[in-house]
Amino acid sequence: MENVLVGTVGWLHDNWQGSYYPEDLPKDWRLDFYSNQFYCVLVEQAQWMAWKQEEIEEIAENLEGEEFYFTFEVNSTQGGHKLTQLKAILGELFHGVLVNEQVDKTLYADLAVEVTKRVINKDGTVDYVGFPLLELDLETLNIKQQKNTLIAFKASLPAREMGGLIYIVNTEKNQTVLPQKVIEFKVLMELLGL
Repeated sequence: MENVLVGTVGWLHDNWQGSYYPEDLPKDWRLDFYSNQFYCVLVEQAQWMAWKQEEIEEIAENLEGEEFYFTFEVNSTQGGHKLTQLKAILGELFHGVLVNEQVDKTLYADLAVEVTKRVINKDGTVDYVGFPLLELDLETLNIKQQKNTLIAFKASLPAREMGGLIYIVNTEKNQTVLPQKVIEFKVLMELLGL
């Protein structure tokens, strides 16, 4: 990874059918379609915990040989065995974990993946410690704020060329960010040289 990549939280959003995914695209082809536009995805714990081994194997087979990065969100101390299974099947596709600060590192320490810790401060702001990762809600930021956030993120990256990941989230319940907004955000990133 040489630069900053942008992706979304999940890819199986039904409201994307027709607005992003073609109307006739089968549900099990969505990840292939998504991976042509975006090169990373953040998978929430509830989703990856529900995956069956066959689903994980299908994902690995569909993305074999592609440069694609999965980050798995870890909010609780359960799921250590499942993370080990994901790493064994996905291999290099399993890029990292985004963990809440209360999660014991023994849950993910042996995976040999990038780790980002989400630290929620007393004032409600969030800091990310470890591998450069950022979660952004485009609905709460105007274009100038998006630009300033990107400039600050770029300035915070370590000197080595490891890049970083930005995941677009939507904090409004029962809504998902539309891919068109993420594509526009990617254009802004390119204009800023990220």
